[in-house]
Amino acid sequence: MTTVVKTNVKVIKTLNSLLRGECSAVESYEQALPLFKGQPQESGILRLRDDHWKVVDLLQQHVIEHGGQPALSSKPWGFLTAAVTGAAKLIGRHTTLKALMLGEEHGIHTYENALENDKLPEECQQIIADYLLPQAFRHQDNLEMLLASTS
Repeated sequence: MTTVVKTNVKVIKTLNSLLRGECSAVESYEQALPLFKGQPQESGILRLRDDHWKVVDLLQQHVIEHGGQPALSSKPWGFLTAAVTGAAKLIGRHTTLKALMLGEEHGIHTYENALENDKLPEECQQIIADYLLPQAFRHQDNLEMLLASTS
């Protein structure tokens, strides 16, 4: 029984870490949106933000399914993200997109690290490998296109 409880604690901790990262991504895109209001890139930023909202919902469900309480905020990542995105907004759209790109790269590394966690249940690994990681790579591609359109 204690092995199952310890495993669940580790699973919940990993899922909540991923959840905090996704909350941070939503916050970043929210901060970036005013800078792109009325610009051709606005719809792309909205789409990326909405993708991250869907992942927040998905990860919250998985935390609950594994007996945990979903993280309610991005906590330390949120402060860092706010600082980076806020500073980038002062410099301009191009720099803001680069900051968002860095966030997506961080997300990719986080998902890749989570896949190395042998305590993570197969269904969680499958969601990361088949859905979350490919989506993060698509986000990078989309941001590259948005960056090209701001040059």
